[in-house]
Amino acid sequence: DMSGSVYGKYLGFSVLFALLSFLPVAYIRPVAAGSGIAEAKAVLNGIQIPRCTELISAACKGVSVIFAVVSTLPAGLEGPLIFIGMALGENIYRLIPRKYAELRSWRMRRDLAAIGTAAGVAVAFVSPIGGILFAAEEGASYLTSRLLSQCFCAAITVIIFDYFYSIIES
Repeated sequence: DMSGSVYGKYLGFSVLFALLSFLPVAYIRPVAAGSGIAEAKAVLNGIQIPRCTELISAACKGVSVIFAVVSTLPAGLEGPLIFIGMALGENIYRLIPRKYAELRSWRMRRDLAAIGTAAGVAVAFVSPIGGILFAAEEGASYLTSRLLSQCFCAAITVIIFDYFYSIIES
């Protein structure tokens, strides 16, 4: 029977991709398992989670989500984009020269994580105001007007790039 063979192949590939989505978050970075929103809320409020905002964690989350979606598991992109945006934003401080110590402080890293989170929410929901509101709501412990304007600029920038990417793609 031809339909049974096709279904078997489909099921086999789905199970394979589901296993490939499980491996990075199970063995390399367990902190990257789950949606990532809880970790983003914790980091934005000043809680240091070991290995949470490392680039390897963001890469594991990205690979895991790609394989989960390909395997047809019910996975949304919102939480992972928030987590990846937070990790990328928090690691931007590495590009700042060491002579600017005040820009490499823990406070600046937390602010950069908030900016990255706002960008992640904005691109996930195609809503820059949503990104700003998420950063304001979840990062309210350390919110300043300067941080709010920086979140706004980051959210608008990723939406503009997303818009131009969609034009180029079509």
